[in-house]
Amino acid sequence: MKFFSLPVLLLVAIPVSLSFLPNNIGREISAAPGMRVNRVMLFRAYPYEVRPGGSVTLEGSGFSRSLNKVYFDGGFPITATSTNGTTMAVVVPNSLPEGQYQLTVSNTLGSSENPDIKIPIKVTSAPQPGPTIKNASLSGETVTLLGEGFTVQNTVMTTLGNSSATLYSDGTTLSFRLSELSQYDQVKKQLQGNQYLFTLWIFVQNEHGTNKNPYKLDIVL
Repeated sequence: MKFFSLPVLLLVAIPVSLSFLPNNIGREISAAPGMRVNRVMLFRAYPYEVRPGGSVTLEGSGFSRSLNKVYFDGGFPITATSTNGTTMAVVVPNSLPEGQYQLTVSNTLGSSENPDIKIPIKVTSAPQPGPTIKNASLSGETVTLLGEGFTVQNTVMTTLGNSSATLYSDGTTLSFRLSELSQYDQVKKQLQGNQYLFTLWIFVQNEHGTNKNPYKLDIVL
């Protein structure tokens, strides 16, 4: 039986020149292939749950080597450094009350604040680890995930869309049907009865966060 390979959209790494930046910024902001060093952007923070005084890693672009200010809901500013312009370790202030906070970063290039992009963390005295996917398999249309940190209310996010309902787990096993994913029917219709090799990238999200790296599962549609 003949299979076809679906095209995959990739982020293209584009070399960035600092020549157009003011000299003081050009020395402070690290270049990184594929990132917009002339703009402060915050992509994610992990782990999601952290205790006061604990460390959180931020990922983004346009971070300064020494001039960053990190804010928690717009307050509690702390200074943070980045060696590569794209990652930054931040220590949560001990004085920060428990609760959920939106993170923003600012430096000489501006602020990462964006109403359409929310980067939250939860400050708690008893942090729990987020989900981890160790293995995945497909039987018929059912995907079974094996891992840790799954709870009674999980959402699956994939390259075929998100799960249509919250998914129950015993903590280590989680199953869902491909037909439960929001884009599955649309993709199947576009295939017009042909079979394709497809890479399914999988995230699991629950009240304790999201798995740090997506799990790759190759399937046939």
